[in-house]
Amino acid sequence: MLLDNMEVELVEGRYVVRFGGVAADHGTYEVGPAGLTLTGVTGPNAGKTIPCIFQFVGGRLMICYGLGGVRPETFGTATGAPFYLATYARKPAS
Repeated sequence: MLLDNMEVELVEGRYVVRFGGVAADHGTYEVGPAGLTLTGVTGPNAGKTIPCIFQFVGGRLMICYGLGGVRPETFGTATGAPFYLATYARKPAS
């Protein structure tokens, strides 16, 4: 499944989303008291601001994306809700 091969890289204020190793979305990010805010530069989210909440525990990063421009209040989604919830495993250092 393609989403099994989804990666997000967050480094020094820049993010990259990859599917199967191919970069599909690039932009910038900021972390503040309310959560994480992504700003798309290239790809399908170019020009969009996506407010998120996140939780990093151990080697797992959970992000709930507010695709409709509103920051989620909880880590969840429902049919028709403009939220996307994803959990990522930290890659071992190479």
